[in-house]
Amino acid sequence: MGSGAREQIETLPKEVLEQTIVLAPDISSMSADLVLTIEAAISIILPVGEASKAYHLDRMRLFMVGTDELGSHIASQWGAVMPHIFAGITTSTDVTDKIVGAGNLALVANAILETANDATQWCLKQERTNAYPLEFEFEIPFSQQSRVFWVHPIKSDSAEGSLAKISVSVDRASNTISIDAKNVERVKLYLNDVIVDLNKPVIIKRNGQDYAYQPSRSVGTLLQVFANSLDGAVFPAVIQEVDIPLTEETKK
Repeated sequence: MGSGAREQIETLPKEVLEQTIVLAPDISSMSADLVLTIEAAISIILPVGEASKAYHLDRMRLFMVGTDELGSHIASQWGAVMPHIFAGITTSTDVTDKIVGAGNLALVANAILETANDATQWCLKQERTNAYPLEFEFEIPFSQQSRVFWVHPIKSDSAEGSLAKISVSVDRASNTISIDAKNVERVKLYLNDVIVDLNKPVIIKRNGQDYAYQPSRSVGTLLQVFANSLDGAVFPAVIQEVDIPLTEETKK
């Protein structure tokens, strides 16, 4: 991603091109002040979605490569917004100080590599995405934030000077999901038997307060989520809305 990206694709070794599908989204209308907008999201999502259908991509092996400063900015920013979508992010220069929610980049493999060839070679060595981590935390950098792994904050409000934040952990022995959240009022949970035992009630501890729910599997839910997602995660059960009680700090 970046100016001259298509020309750089032509310089990649034949053996690399034989193992990969390489896309060069058109970001010619983008600028630094438009990186965190729905327009930028569309420039990334549409090409990947179309290629996934056309070429049956391995959705657990998607990467973003920034080949100049703007391309690197876009790759890193959207890696921070959607860390579960990508198995890795590379940039040609360090743009961390420009990224809203830069802490989320800890959730996705990333590296600074100057050339497209070095970046592609690095991508080929990375592991597939872990779609179902049992412990993670993330900030909410985008006003229209979508799912991050299996947690979707559907109502949040970042306070001045700080981003809304969610910390999640799972204790499979007690079938408990713990959610500690700041400035988040409601979440949607996508579940499967890797995360919890769907045959048993799930205890959801929200900022210390317990809530019990018996999820049910649905083939329709599984197919709908898979069809509407860029990643290859499989979720047969969804808890539509879980309210998050305010913390004492948030009440002040």
